[in-house]
Formats: sequence, C-alpha cells, structure tokens
Amino acid sequence: MSYILDALRKAERERNLGQPPSMQAVTQPSALHRPARRPLWPALLALAALLLIATLAALAWKYRRAANLPATAEVPAQPAPAPAPAAAAALPGDAVSSFDDLAPPEPALPPAEEDLPGSPMAEPAAIEPRPAAGTPATAQAEPEAVEEPEAEEEAVLPLVRDMPPAWRASFPPLTVEVHVYDDNPAKRWVMVGSRRYREGEALAEGPRLAEITPDGIVFEHQGQRALLPIAR
Repeated sequence: MSYILDALRKAERERNLGQPPSMQAVTQPSALHRPARRPLWPALLALAALLLIATLAALAWKYRRAANLPATAEVPAQPAPAPAPAAAAALPGDAVSSFDDLAPPEPALPPAEEDLPGSPMAEPAAIEPRPAAGTPATAQAEPEAVEEPEAEEEAVLPLVRDMPPAWRASFPPLTVEVHVYDDNPAKRWVMVGSRRYREGEALAEGPRLAEITPDGIVFEHQGQRALLPIAR
C-alpha cells in the first residue's frame, strides 16, 4: 500500500512541476509535507526495559529482606541446664545397688598404743597456771612512770633578769621577733635579730639556743642556763 502512495505522490509532483501553486496548495498543507510516522518499536523496547528493571529491583529487594530477617529475629532464650544431682556423681567400683551403700564409712580408730617393755612413758606437758580473772597482771600492776622533765626543768631554771649582775652584763640584748613552739622539736624555731634559729644553734651575738619552750626561750651562756620569757 505504501508503494502505491509513494508512486501517486511522485506522479503528482512531476505533474505540478513548473506550475504556479494553487490556492488549495497554499491554504492546505500538502500531503508531501506531512511528517512521516515514527516506528513504535523503540518505545516498546524502552517500555520493556523499564519493566525488566522494575522486576529485577523488586526481586533484589525481596532477597535482601529475606536475608535480613534471620539476623534481626530474636533468638528465644534457652533455659539454663539444671545442675546434675549429687547422687549422679561417679562412684568408684561397682554401681550402687541400694541407698545403704551410700552411707559414710565408719571413721578409722587410731591404733592403740602398746606399752613396749623398756620404752619410756611420755610425760605429760606441764601446764602453766593461768592467773585468775580478778588478779591483775604483773606488768599492769606497775605504775607507769610519768616523765615531765621539761616542766621540772622550767620550774628550776632561773629567769634571765634574775641571774647575777656579772652574767647579765655579759649577756647581749636580744630582740625576739617570732616565737614558734610545736610538740615536734623539729618544727620549733625563733627569729632573733631578723635571723631564724632552731634548738641547739648558737646566736650571732654569742649565747646558744638550748631549748624553745611554750613560754619562752632557754639560753645557755657562760655554762649556765636561763629562761627568757616571751610576753603573750
């Protein structure tokens, strides 16, 4: 059919060749100028490809979902195995025929000591008598010695102002800026003449700092000791 139409169109073109175009040809488009119909097979192929891609995607999604289901499913907790009864423990020898076989064996008695002739008898160990509950121990009965050498020494030591005139004349005038006393002798110190001293150290002025007491300083000068009280 298409061959016949092409032949008719070709004959019409040859006949109209060299003639001016008619009004109908101007107002109405000729069949020669109509666009040719496009074949449908490319569209069908594209549609088939889309359907194939959609089918493959659906199959892949189902496969992934089926593969993930066992991993995410909760595994039911298995009950802990019951402990084996004590009676089921393996026993040496033949199998137990009755509960009488499970009775504990009688304890073995120690062998009786036979008196051998000529062997010396073991003498019983001497038991030291314990002191009665109401009797105090000897160590506790002794009173603890109370050591108060510092208090006695402080009471016996004279003050610097009470020393003989010759001793006081040779004793230099001192200015005590800081006086620190502590139960730990290593932490005791004084500041005299803008210098820091500890027990046993000699002052730059000459006297030796023999001891630091809570109420003052004991100085040793010319072989004699005297207490310099600190005003609070």
